[in-house]
Amino acid sequence: MLPTVAEVLTSAALSAGDPVVAAGRRGLHTPVRWAHVAPATGSARLLLGGELLLTTGGGWPGTEGELVRYIDEIADLRAAGLVLELGERYREAPAVVVERCDARGLPFIVLRRETRFVAVTEEIHSFIVDSQSALLQERAKIHGLFAGLDRRGAATTFVLDEAARLISRPVVLEDLSHRAVAWSLHDASPTDVLDQWGRRSRRATAESTPRDEPHEHTSSWPAEGWLVTSVRARGREWGRLVATGCATVPRSAEVVLENAARTLSLECLDGHAEWSDRAQDRLVSALLDRTYTNPASIRVQLEAMGFRTRGRHLVVAGRHGDAHDQDAVLDRLRASAAAENVDVVAAPISGRDNHLLVLASAERADHARDLLTRHLEGQDGNAATLVLRGPAGFDDLDEAVHVTVDLLDSAPSHARGSSAGHSPATELGLLVRSRSSEPAVRAYVENVLGPLLRWDADHDGDLIDVVRAFARHPSNRKRAAEESHLSRSVFYQRLDLIGRLLDLDLDDGRTITTLHVALLAHSQL
Repeated sequence: MLPTVAEVLTSAALSAGDPVVAAGRRGLHTPVRWAHVAPATGSARLLLGGELLLTTGGGWPGTEGELVRYIDEIADLRAAGLVLELGERYREAPAVVVERCDARGLPFIVLRRETRFVAVTEEIHSFIVDSQSALLQERAKIHGLFAGLDRRGAATTFVLDEAARLISRPVVLEDLSHRAVAWSLHDASPTDVLDQWGRRSRRATAESTPRDEPHEHTSSWPAEGWLVTSVRARGREWGRLVATGCATVPRSAEVVLENAARTLSLECLDGHAEWSDRAQDRLVSALLDRTYTNPASIRVQLEAMGFRTRGRHLVVAGRHGDAHDQDAVLDRLRASAAAENVDVVAAPISGRDNHLLVLASAERADHARDLLTRHLEGQDGNAATLVLRGPAGFDDLDEAVHVTVDLLDSAPSHARGSSAGHSPATELGLLVRSRSSEPAVRAYVENVLGPLLRWDADHDGDLIDVVRAFARHPSNRKRAAEESHLSRSVFYQRLDLIGRLLDLDLDDGRTITTLHVALLAHSQL
């Protein structure tokens, strides 16, 4: 990395000249590519950019207008700075030069003692060469590190961890839909890094500008200090690698990001770029193990992945099925969910053979439940046990997840292969009797029947008796009304009220099964 003007000013040769920054302080971070003596104004046309010009002012023009044109000329050619040694020609810095350099942001340094320019150029050039040599060595080390990760087939998350460690900044991998699929936060909080990720990422794409060569494949977004590198393989873009918090660009940050992106692109070529699956595995594990600092942090991670939680209904499903059809089930589920505007996060449950946990987010709860039931129940002769939980708001997600897993675990081994709505009564009775004292069963009863129990308590009502009769005779409402000692018209009014309180379709077979299970459990409490 090239030294900046500010760093060059600390060199022994320049310090001996008692330097003072007379103007252009905002340009002191400019890299110095070379330093040379420029005695005359005509030498400006030879500049390539990044030079620190040393002069006594002996060849400068005599009029203020010409001096202004000279400053503009070297500023336009992107000189790094201008150093003037005071002496015979100038006893003090020309005011017009100070004013113009300040306006152009060109560092203007005045040396108040006689200075050996040869010593200055020699020291600066040595500094530059040493810095470039160190940078090349650092780049080679970085390249070797990521080449090693390539050879070992390191996981995506480990590649991101290494990139974040090297630049001491959070690093996020996103897909082409601006969804964060993997990240390494480097001690930052998920909320600080991932909040409103999709919106910010789209803005970054529109406003970012390419970095200078040789890092033109990396762009920067100054508004939030992002560096963005494309992950490409065989001319196709697969995603983007983003380093946040880079208002001041860390040393070798572009090199790190580009090497990390190259490693990830090789993973794409190998056909193993299942970034989203791995991110979902991590989030499901965090939910199950409760390894997150607060609900807001898990929420922002879900939303960064494109799983909407605001203004939508959440449904949780647990599934136990044959291992060989698990991937196919998830592929069909995800394809249908994308087509039907349902967001899905799904992953195997660690430590439980052939168990899946699925979160679904939809505008309508029945839509999500229908989608999950269609795709997670046993298909093509493959048996599956399915537990559905919800609708729930985000605040209820933690409870819904753990109750779902508890209920799935509660299914006896000989009952594996039954699907929601079709479990034999004997198996349901066994489940309830063996688990009736557990919090999961009590929570299930409260979740399903709570609105009816509260209504009956507040209104001295009989809705529980009515729904029990209905569940016993779902296809014969006349008989259910008689058992409730109600006229058919009053019985239908009660059913309408029950459906509204529970927000369930009482004509749906799955609803009837849910009520039957809940009533059976309620009778055991």
